[in-house]
Amino acid sequence: MKVALTDVTVRALKAPEQGQLTSWDSRSPLGVRVSAAGTKTYIVMTGSGRRRTIGSTTILTLAEARAEAKRILAEKTLGIGAQQIDVKFETAATVFLEENYRGRKPRTASEAKRLITTHFMPAFRAKPLAQITDRDIAIQLAKLASRPSEQLHAFRVLRTMLRWCTRPPRLLISTES
Repeated sequence: MKVALTDVTVRALKAPEQGQLTSWDSRSPLGVRVSAAGTKTYIVMTGSGRRRTIGSTTILTLAEARAEAKRILAEKTLGIGAQQIDVKFETAATVFLEENYRGRKPRTASEAKRLITTHFMPAFRAKPLAQITDRDIAIQLAKLASRPSEQLHAFRVLRTMLRWCTRPPRLLISTES
């Protein structure tokens, strides 16, 4: 739904009973997404159905969110924001395993490390994350076709790692196209 977003209307937005509700500003590409838990987040539409999170309404003011939305869209238009970071797979995997599995059961962490080290590290060790393609991953997973359970677990750990790499504050892989 489109509304004229103001500080008052943002505070007054009610949480839906389930899922999420997005209210779009009638004057800009900015929106506020409200979750069922009541969390409110500023977002901006960056393309056909593509949204990018700007930040929480508890941290940013509406004016700051509008300015950030304009900056994001200007960079997208000018092609500035699509700079790739050249992080190697080995570096990203090491940091992922340390950070993502901190505080988890030792068995869980060691199993994730084993799967990444055994099935993906030999092929991707020195390759930049941005250059790893779906085909590269499919080739590695095809080698595990005779062990479907191992294949599924390896896929899940790699998928978790790659998603982790796309989330702020890391943004090691750009999801913009």
